[in-house]
Amino acid sequence: MTATRTLIKAESSSAEHFGAINETFVFRLVWADPTETPSPRAAVASLINQGLEGIAARPGRELVLDSTLVRAGLTTRTVDAQCNDAGGLDVIVGCTRYNWGESGVGDPAIRMMVTPTTQTVQAWRANPIVPDLSGTGLSEFDSDDWAKADSVAGTGLNEEAGSAPTEAAPDDGTYRPAGDIGGTPIDWNGNPQNILIPIMRVEIDFMRRGGSINTNGTFTEDALPFSVLTNYLGKRNSLPFLGFATGSLLFDGLNRSRLDGEWTMCTASFLWHPWRHAIQVPRPTFGTKAGTLKYEEDPRNIQHTRSVYWMQPYLQGKDFNTVTTAGDPGLWTTLELVSLKGFAGVI
Repeated sequence: MTATRTLIKAESSSAEHFGAINETFVFRLVWADPTETPSPRAAVASLINQGLEGIAARPGRELVLDSTLVRAGLTTRTVDAQCNDAGGLDVIVGCTRYNWGESGVGDPAIRMMVTPTTQTVQAWRANPIVPDLSGTGLSEFDSDDWAKADSVAGTGLNEEAGSAPTEAAPDDGTYRPAGDIGGTPIDWNGNPQNILIPIMRVEIDFMRRGGSINTNGTFTEDALPFSVLTNYLGKRNSLPFLGFATGSLLFDGLNRSRLDGEWTMCTASFLWHPWRHAIQVPRPTFGTKAGTLKYEEDPRNIQHTRSVYWMQPYLQGKDFNTVTTAGDPGLWTTLELVSLKGFAGVI
């Protein structure tokens, strides 16, 4: 015999996890014949399997009443059944949802933290000139363009080689081949020194639902599939992003941790580098008059590598401003990107 079902309580509250909302439903079931009332244990077994009196509440799947979802994304977490004073059962279903900002309403669950720190690098020069390739017709993501930046006006690198030392005109300590990165020589007889340079770690937290099984037995694809991550990993920003100049920000990883059930907290990690992630490379001429620079009257008799150039190991770019569209998932939704720009003050 079918029982009378009454919703006697429905409440919402914030949850422990960032961006989560807990919802609790209490249904009162009363059978006309009290002898047909199942035990709490049997009731819970029915609720999480075939359902009980129109209630299907399997943990990890969406709550269903009379074959209809109560709310998309509202996932069952706990199921309990208790005897009530009417001789029936009170069914308590605890649910969680992580859909702040859904349908363009409210603020998305996203946050950003920027941490300044330092990084140890090998260097031949301190305070080098980093070429400005914007507006020069050169590409930030072309190794040849980085190499020939010296021949293009406006990049900041030395455009003229000057006079190389000869037997007739000895080394006066001023010669630099075209393309030299400038700065102060700090190498010791051609050996680089380890120095600290300032960098910034940019971390952005957001939530995505992982792959899951729906109440009807179908599957939902991970909202952040690995194919998306491979489009970003190891690439630099091809356009300015959150106030960071083109090429200065490297996407170097994403960490995902499970919250509960299928929801995950995602932390995208970016690294800002003052040299736009380029590395210093000495020209292979050390030991020749054109390749070394010697300070006359220096009792230490130190020679320095005369010419140092830039080498860019990260030659792939990606527009980090790309948002998720139908059939083309990105890292952010439109609302999330608006929030990020607001955090960075670039709206």
